[in-house]
Amino acid sequence: MAGPVNIIRRSVGFGGANQLPDVQIVQKLINAVPVARGGPTPALVVDGLCGPLTCGAIRSFQTKHIGSADG
Repeated sequence: MAGPVNIIRRSVGFGGANQLPDVQIVQKLINAVPVARGGPTPALVVDGLCGPLTCGAIRSFQTKHIGSADG
């Protein structure tokens, strides 16, 4: 039997739809990434709000893994 599935339904980040459950999923997933692999330090507060720390963590992750970022 498969475990729970996290589905992000709308865009998250700078200029995104930033719906609370979607932002919470992204915050949890980014917190699970080690700092050396682009994760945030300190960890994000999982509050569902896409503020400057969450957008910055998204940009850092994108830069580390894609080479550029749109946040």
